[in-house]
Amino acid sequence: MFASSVARSLRTGKLPEFRLRQSRCAGFATSAARRSYEDTVKNLRINKDTPPGTFHAGQAIAYGTNKAGQTHLDKPVFGSVKDAVQQASPDATAIYVPPPFAADAILEAIENEIGLIVAITEGIPQQDMVRVVQALKTQSKSRLVGPNCPGIIAPDACKIAFGKIGIVSRSGTLTYEAVNQTTQAGLGQTLCVGIGGDPFNGTNFIDCLKVFLADEATEGIEQAAEFLIQHNLTREKPKPVGTAQDKIKALEKANVLVSQSPAQMGVLMRKRMVEEGLI
Repeated sequence: MFASSVARSLRTGKLPEFRLRQSRCAGFATSAARRSYEDTVKNLRINKDTPPGTFHAGQAIAYGTNKAGQTHLDKPVFGSVKDAVQQASPDATAIYVPPPFAADAILEAIENEIGLIVAITEGIPQQDMVRVVQALKTQSKSRLVGPNCPGIIAPDACKIAFGKIGIVSRSGTLTYEAVNQTTQAGLGQTLCVGIGGDPFNGTNFIDCLKVFLADEATEGIEQAAEFLIQHNLTREKPKPVGTAQDKIKALEKANVLVSQSPAQMGVLMRKRMVEEGLI
């Protein structure tokens, strides 16, 4: 187990020899109906009913949950992910584990069927992530966002503005910029996803666009491309999309409003939405 191996290393002063368990890549959650990793894209639809882990821990304490013997911020510290799932039933988990151990932490979350896994860690070895992606593709319960990402937030859950725009980006900095621009323009956000910049990740642009296009509350999208030609332009009323990317011709063909500067994203998006009669 990850926690015990780290504890031993602290006592001995030696780093544990760490290997990903091959058996974990063989397969995870299955059911009578044939399902796939594609079915987990719905787990991205977080909202006020997806509370953070501390909320679940607080509820577990109120019901007399057994703890591993320690507390942090007056919340229980569990001895394993399995114990946490059994006692607190979390909807989501965040991975902050250092790069050499992060892949195994993700696999442990998959093994215990946590619905949404957000891996913040940067620098996970690509070979390790290949194994994680292989494991993701063999199950239908857990959705991974990241690694090397700023995370995911549904602003209505913490009452930041009102939501009209869905935002997805590989860049953490541009995610923050897009949020700031759309907030300053009075548009707000429905869901913001930083998918991370690593080559092997759990969620891509297309996954997020499917969620945005299916969400009636999302009236505009920041960041996109060819996928929109087939899935957005064929809608009775295509949703306006704003972005700041180099593939201008392909994007404009998909009815994408291209901003020459990230500083103009919010202003241009609001202008387009006014023209479309959305605000």
